[in-house]
Amino acid sequence: MCCKKKTKMHRSEIWKRIWTKTFAPLLELEQQKRLSKPLHESTIVVGMSGGVDSAVSAYILKQSQLFKQVKVIFMHNWDSNDEEQYLENQQCTLTQDWEDVQRICHSLNIETVVRKEFIKEYWLHVFEPFIQQQKLGTMTPNPDIFCNQFIKFDKMLHFCKTKLGADFIATGHYSNIHYEPYQDDYSVKLERAFDKTKDQSYFLSFVNQNALKQTIFPIGNLSKKEHVRSLAEEIPIMKQIFSEKQESMGICFIGEKKKFSQFLSQYIDSKPGDIITNEGKLLGQHKGLHFYTCGQNLRLGGLTDKWFVYDRNAQTNQLLVCQGTNHPLLFHNYCIVSNLNANTVEDVEQLLRLPGRIACKIRYNQPQLQSISSITKLSHDTFRIQFEQPIRAIAPGQICVFYLDQLYCIGGAVITESGNATFI
Repeated sequence: MCCKKKTKMHRSEIWKRIWTKTFAPLLELEQQKRLSKPLHESTIVVGMSGGVDSAVSAYILKQSQLFKQVKVIFMHNWDSNDEEQYLENQQCTLTQDWEDVQRICHSLNIETVVRKEFIKEYWLHVFEPFIQQQKLGTMTPNPDIFCNQFIKFDKMLHFCKTKLGADFIATGHYSNIHYEPYQDDYSVKLERAFDKTKDQSYFLSFVNQNALKQTIFPIGNLSKKEHVRSLAEEIPIMKQIFSEKQESMGICFIGEKKKFSQFLSQYIDSKPGDIITNEGKLLGQHKGLHFYTCGQNLRLGGLTDKWFVYDRNAQTNQLLVCQGTNHPLLFHNYCIVSNLNANTVEDVEQLLRLPGRIACKIRYNQPQLQSISSITKLSHDTFRIQFEQPIRAIAPGQICVFYLDQLYCIGGAVITESGNATFI
């Protein structure tokens, strides 16, 4: 009896958090007549992937009874037939994911469940640019950021609005939308998730203001371990599916089944070259510059010492390495960025000038935001970002994402180069 009471109280606490943190600000906009139509007359389309996060998001929206209709879209962005030989005789998860989505939606009484291919769009806007950057041998691109920018929150959003009658879309991302009155309408800020260990605002940094205004993140104010998993375990079909299903990780078109180098070999010819130490000594041969990135442990056979990549020279086709994980050559106290993408209605260049209020992240798994000491505009779309403390292993092609007051993600830019610290 005690356990049942505790579970019920825990469930009520979760729903209280969802209502106060996620739905209440939206209802306030409705009361102020800033929405194009009342929520009870609106349709929301949930992007489901077959994972627990999007499944619980659909459950929350259906249970809320806020919307006239809750529909679901299952995206298919990659032609898995191209990768059969690299799946190591394991069944492609795409079929299983689609079956799981249908079973969950049936259990939730969600009648409209659509499967939509964006394979051509994904190839053109995400995959081809990714491969072209990889071919340069000196870039470390992040395709997931551009998938969100060009596919999920552009092509998918347009399809949902024009074909499924969506007023809003929803996804299982761990992030939040902060609403603010703006003239006769409203504006939004992309806010970091409650669960900082799962926060995905980094991947959403290039999504524009218009798309964010039409998006809801139902689990952004929840903890995955304490809240999302708990809700999933209460629903028999989800408990059955996700008790054994592994969480999806890695780049979307590579997944977990294949090695990254094995995948790249399908699309880029290898060009071996010399591995040169920072003292100019020949250490061995590399398989191709595109297989490596800054900060990577080289793992050379027969060597007891650990060597790490600190640079790649495309002109000489040399991989430059240094010894020790904390070698000064691995650290950078500034970077140069271009292609600035803002997701706020405010002037992002003005925001970047605010002293002490701007921090950044240069990779998703960076544990803490890095404070910025200064930002200098070098040209129309080029900026120099000076860090308060050196950052390890910055690579061209990575995305530098900017945060205001440690909370709001205001956009990002592509790193084109970085400078080494003189001391650690």
